[in-house]
Amino acid sequence: EASRALVERFVQAMRTQDHAALLALFAKDAQWTADGGGKVRAAAKLLHGPRAIARLAASVWRLYLSHQTMEAVDVNGGPGLLLRDAGGVRAVMAFETDGVHIHAVYSVLNPDKLRGL
Repeated sequence: EASRALVERFVQAMRTQDHAALLALFAKDAQWTADGGGKVRAAAKLLHGPRAIARLAASVWRLYLSHQTMEAVDVNGGPGLLLRDAGGVRAVMAFETDGVHIHAVYSVLNPDKLRGL
């Protein structure tokens, strides 16, 4: 339950563009991996550390996520988000947390991997 609350705080921090709150959510060794499969725009490399991740999260919210709905879901037994717009599912995000900090974010944007969701 603590991990899910952490993900909710992550969404709220993105919505409000609260950079300090985003920084506080991530562990010092946090990573963000994005899989666009070369078919959609996604971060081209693995991001490391709270600063890089907070910058990405704020930018991604402004450019893309603010136009999508987010639904809290279980992904591989852990907390996650399902992102949709009028065209259907656009991404799935999975989080690794210890209930205090987010240690990893995995975002799948590759449409081939999202079929059937």
